[in-house]
Amino acid sequence: MTKILIIDDKKDNRISISEMLRAVFDDCVTLTAGSGPEGIEKAKMELPDTILLDLLMPGMDGFDVCRQLKFHPTTCHIPVIFITGVKTDTETRIKGLDIGADAFLYKPLDRAELAAQVKVMLRIKEAEDELRFQRDQLKKNMHDTRKELLEAEKLYKTLFMSAADLMFLINLDGEIIEVNSEACYIMGYSQKELISNTPISINPAFEKKLNAMMDIIRNKKSAFFDMSFPTKTGQQVPLEISCQRIEYDGQHVILAIARDISERKQASLEKQKLESQLRQAQKMEAIGTLAGGIAHDFNNILFPIFGYTQILMKKCPDRQEFQDYLQNILKAARRAKDLSQQILTFSRQSKHEHKPVMLSPIVKECLKLLRASLPSTISVKQDIDSDIGLVLADPTELHQIIMNLCTNAYHAMRDSGGILDVRLKRVKIEALEKSEHPELAPGQYLNLMVRDTGKGIDSEILSQIFEPYFTTKPQGEGTGLGLYIIYGIVKNLSGKIDVQSQINEGTVFNIYIPAFLKPKSQDSQDMPMSQVPGGTERILLVDDEAPIIEMMTFMLEQMGYLVTARTSSREALDLFRTHPDHFDLVITDQTMPELTGDILFQKIKAIRKDMPVILCTGYSEKLSHEQAQQLGIDAYLCKPVVLCEMGAVIRRIIDANK
Repeated sequence: MTKILIIDDKKDNRISISEMLRAVFDDCVTLTAGSGPEGIEKAKMELPDTILLDLLMPGMDGFDVCRQLKFHPTTCHIPVIFITGVKTDTETRIKGLDIGADAFLYKPLDRAELAAQVKVMLRIKEAEDELRFQRDQLKKNMHDTRKELLEAEKLYKTLFMSAADLMFLINLDGEIIEVNSEACYIMGYSQKELISNTPISINPAFEKKLNAMMDIIRNKKSAFFDMSFPTKTGQQVPLEISCQRIEYDGQHVILAIARDISERKQASLEKQKLESQLRQAQKMEAIGTLAGGIAHDFNNILFPIFGYTQILMKKCPDRQEFQDYLQNILKAARRAKDLSQQILTFSRQSKHEHKPVMLSPIVKECLKLLRASLPSTISVKQDIDSDIGLVLADPTELHQIIMNLCTNAYHAMRDSGGILDVRLKRVKIEALEKSEHPELAPGQYLNLMVRDTGKGIDSEILSQIFEPYFTTKPQGEGTGLGLYIIYGIVKNLSGKIDVQSQINEGTVFNIYIPAFLKPKSQDSQDMPMSQVPGGTERILLVDDEAPIIEMMTFMLEQMGYLVTARTSSREALDLFRTHPDHFDLVITDQTMPELTGDILFQKIKAIRKDMPVILCTGYSEKLSHEQAQQLGIDAYLCKPVVLCEMGAVIRRIIDANK
C-alpha cells in the first residue's frame, strides 16, 4: 500500500490531486492537510511514502514546512515534491533543493507528469529505505560481533566479501585497507591493486569530495553522495556512495558502501529520450494534419486542369501541335498529382498502390531535378541501365528513396565538395550467394547504388542510422526520419538496403528491389480519348466547388450524359427526395459543408436503395477507400480524376445496376 500526504491550504487542490493519484495508483491511500503544522504532525504520525507540498501557504509556507520535515529524524527521509502555481526562478529552486526538496511541479498539474514524479520519488525512497535497512543491519551485526570477536570477524568478512554492493574500508589518511569482490569486479582491478591505492590516485577528481567527506564524517560520523568513478579501462561507473565511520581492528576507519546506479541513470536517459520522441511525434502529427488539408485543396485545383486539358484533347484530335502541347500540360499535371501524393505519404495518410513501374526513368528524373540545386563543387556521375525491366512498387515511394539518399549524400559533401555517383543495374542473386544476402530470395533484382565521397559515418553510429528520430544533423536540419522511412519502404518491397562507410572516405548505399517479370496491362488513363465510353443516362452531380461543378458537368455532357448539378449537398438531397426516380446515378464530393459525401450517400440510400453512388475526394481524413467499400458506396475516386478513368467507372457502375 502506497501512502501519499498532500499539504495544501486549498481544499479543491487536495481533492483534485487525490483523484489524480488514485486514478494512477491502484493501492494508493492519500492523506491530506490544510496547513503546514497539520501536515508536519500527520507526516510524523503516518510516515507517508511521499509528500506533495504547496509552496505558498498562509502562516507557515512550504519552505518552513520542508525544513522542519527534513530536520526531524522520523520524517527526514520522506521525499518532498514542491507544488506551485507560480513559475519559480533559479534562486527559488536552489533554495528549495538546499533545504531538502526533491522535485518541483507546476500547477495546473499534468496527471502523467505527476504520476511520473511520484513514481520516481517512491523508487528513491525504496532505495534509501533499503540502504538504511542494510546500514542498520550492518550496525547490528557489528554490535553483536563485539560479544564474540572471532565469530564476529568471520561473519563480517563473509558479509563484506559477498555483498552485492561495492564495499571499501578506508583509513582516516585516505588509504584503502580492504575491498570486497564486487568492487574488484566492477572497477576492473585486483584486490591487491586497489589496496595499494587511494581513492584519489584512482580518480584525482575525488580529492575535493574526499576532503569534504572526511570533514562530514568527523562531525556526523556518516555521509551520503553520488559520484562517477573510472574503471581500469577508463569507463565511468556512476556510484551511489554511503560512508560511515566505524571501529575496525582497533582503529577508526571509513566503511564506504557504493551501489552501481548505471541502470537507474540509463532509465532516466531513456525517459528523456522517449519524451523527446513524443514531442517530435506530436510535431509530425501536426504537420501531417496540415499536409492533408493542403493535399485536399491541391487536388481540387488540379481537377479542372486535368478535365479541361482532356476535353481540349478530345476537341482537337487532328491538330498534332495542339495535342503535343496538351500532352505536356497533362504530364505536368500528373507530376503535380504525384507531388500531392507525396505530401499525403509524408503525413502517413495515404495508402500506397504497388504497380509495375520502370525504375530507370525515375532515377534519371530525380538526378535531373537534383543537378540544378547542387553546388559546382559536387559533380554527378551516373551509370543508369535503361533496359533493366520493371519493379512492383509505388512510383512516389521510389522517388522518395532516391531523393532522400542523394540529398543525404549532398549534405555529406557540401562543405568539401566531391562526387555523387549513382548506378542502376540488374543483378541475379543465386542460391549460392545466400550467405551474402540472407534477407533476399534467389532471383532477379534491380540494384540501385548511391555513393558519395563525403566525410563518412562513424562505425559507432552506423548501426543506428535506420532508427526513427536518429540524426547527426544540427537541430532544424533533419527529423531523423529519412533513412527510417527508406528502410521501411525497401523492406515492404521485399528488398534489402546495405550501407558501407568509413570516416573521410565516403558512404555507399546499395538497395536491392525484386524485378517484376509480368507485362503491364494498359491503364485506363492511357486509353485514347476517342475510346472514352459515354452514355445518355441522367446523373445528379454534387460538389461545393463551383469550378469543379462547371468542369465536371462539361466533361459528362461531352460523354453524352444528362447532368443536374448542385453546389449544396442539402439542396441536392432535397431535389433527390422530390424526384427519386429522375436519376440513374449520383456523383458526390466527400468533403462538403452541411452534409459530407458519406452522410449524403446514406440518406440517398434510405430514399432509394438501388441508387448507385460514386464518391470523389481530394483527400478525406474521415473516410478511406476501405471504409467506403464497407458502407456500400459503389465507387471511390481520388481527385484529380482522369477523364478516361471516370468514363470507364461510370459506365461500369451504371451497367452493373441495370
